Amino acid sequence: MRRTNWLAGLAVGGCAGLLLGVWPTLGFVLLVAFAIPAAISRQRRAAASGLLVGLAGIWLLLVAIADARCSAFDAFPNQECVAPDLTGWVVVAVALFVVGVVGSVDLVRRGRRHT
Repeated sequence: MRRTNWLAGLAVGGCAGLLLGVWPTLGFVLLVAFAIPAAISRQRRAAASGLLVGLAGIWLLLVAIADARCSAFDAFPNQECVAPDLTGWVVVAVALFVVGVVGSVDLVRRGRRHT
């Protein structure tokens, strides 16, 4: 049951992360629509951990892709790509990712202890 809730959180987090970059309102609605029932379920830690890993992982991936494309564009002569400072977003995404991974590892560790 934990694995299913974690995977559901991961999938919703990834989809919501993509939608937040394209259509923020829909991404936020998707996050809230998943988070409210997940918060009252018995496996809320599994769902929240998956959600954080998916959301933050997609955001970090999107920032890395944007940075790589900007660098590739800069490689050509007489072209310049100036990206905004995303340090704050990256710090928040890394923090959320770490919290999600720590929660996931704790769930796995507790699951093995009970078997």
